[in-house]
Amino acid sequence: MPSRIVEERSSDRQEGLDIPLPEVRQLLNYAETPRSSCGAVDALLDEHIERVGRQLTALTTLERQLVALRRQCKGANSKRSCTIMQTFRSAPSKNACACHPQ
Repeated sequence: MPSRIVEERSSDRQEGLDIPLPEVRQLLNYAETPRSSCGAVDALLDEHIERVGRQLTALTTLERQLVALRRQCKGANSKRSCTIMQTFRSAPSKNACACHPQ
């Protein structure tokens, strides 16, 4: 199978698995010598699994924070100002970040 076709098919798989293109290229190189590359493929996949786990943890934390913030909102009919906007405006002063250093 021509290399370009393999790369196009691999690109489709890469998007579904969220595997960076350089890693897809590595996998394609490993495919040329399957017997000698099994350990390298396992290591590459293990790194990807760990990265996905860290992303899931970060997204779960973000989801909890957003849900908690949304629960504070009393709705548009509240006489108070919007709790979400208050939290949004005060966040840089409470927590240092790259764009708002303390």
